[in-house]
This record gives sequence, structure tokens and C-alpha cells, in this order.
Amino acid sequence: LPPPAQAVATPGTELRRTPRLQSSPRVSVFQAGEDNYTQFRIPVLLSVPSSPASPASGCVVGPGVLLAFAEGRGRDHTSAADWGNKHIVTKKSTDEGLSWGRLVVAANNTYVGAQTDSRNTWVGNPSPVYDDVTGRITLVFVFMTREPFMTVSTDIGDVSKRTPTNR
Repeated sequence: LPPPAQAVATPGTELRRTPRLQSSPRVSVFQAGEDNYTQFRIPVLLSVPSSPASPASGCVVGPGVLLAFAEGRGRDHTSAADWGNKHIVTKKSTDEGLSWGRLVVAANNTYVGAQTDSRNTWVGNPSPVYDDVTGRITLVFVFMTREPFMTVSTDIGDVSKRTPTNR
């Protein structure tokens, strides 16, 4: 950051300085090679508000919750190209991004139906949205660039109870 501009006090005014941004440590969220993905593309960061969701939702949000999403490409040394076997992965931070939890597959290319060949199909373009009325996080994404799908989490990004749908 550049040094702050000199502050000059004039008679009858208060001396004010522009606040400086505090530096924070650099933290990598996704690392090439992690969980056998050769690369991560299309990163998205969702900040969940620190205030609780609507009391009617039953969902209580803690402060500083961040969710990072990306396309995990090249799983098990397959192609990392725009087409091919790729998943949407996510990580969660509860300390405002200083540390991140384990990598979890949020959406993959196998749930869309047994009729598809998972090696030649893929999901991508993660677009998470937080609804502060219901406390739900909706992850909208596409299947093979043409068919929109979504999955909903009511547990602040934990993927244990998700049901994908294209409706």
C-alpha cells in the first residue's frame, strides 16, 4: 500500500487520517494436486453474513463463515480441459479465511443419471447464493454447459444433506 497522504489540520478542524488496510497472511484455498485434482478453475467465494438468518428458518449462522467453490479439474490425471471429468468442490472457513476445512465435492457428474458416462460428462460454473431469510445456500451450476442444476444446503455449506435438482 502507498503511504497515507499527509494529514493537515486547519484551525477549528480535527486532524483525520485515512485508515490503512491491515495486511493479512496469504492463504491458499485450493492447491493443485489436492485430492488428485490437477487444477482448480472458476473460483467463487461466498461470505455468509455474521447475523443469524430469520429465526423461523432454524438456521443459525456463526460469524466469519466463508465458503469457497471451484471446478476441480483433472481428477486422477484425466484432462483438465474445459470439457471432461470435472467436479464442483468446496471448502469452508469459520475463521474469516485464515484456515480452511477439507475439500468436499459439492456437485459431481454422476448424480444426473445412470444413463450418462461420468468420464465424458461434467458439471461447472459454480454460482452460490445465500438467502438470509431462509438461511439456505443454493449452488446453481450447469451440466455439460447447457442444462442448469442446483443443490440446496440448509446446514451452512455442509454437504451431507443435499439433493440436486434441475427444477
